[in-house]
Amino acid sequence: MFQAFIQFTSVVTPPTPPRYVRGTQRADHGITLVDAQHWTSTATISFYDVGGTLVPPSGCAAAQAVRID
Repeated sequence: MFQAFIQFTSVVTPPTPPRYVRGTQRADHGITLVDAQHWTSTATISFYDVGGTLVPPSGCAAAQAVRID
């Protein structure tokens, strides 16, 4: 898991809601070791306002790695 702090709410022209609000972004990763040379990862991405309430957008991510000698 890692967490990033969003310092400012994005500026938009009303009535469009802001894309991001001040608060935090959290990525929860699950890593799977495939073998001694490879791993894969999936993650869910969530955003929270300063009060800790889940807010849009949310998403997912995927990654894979190969060991380099």
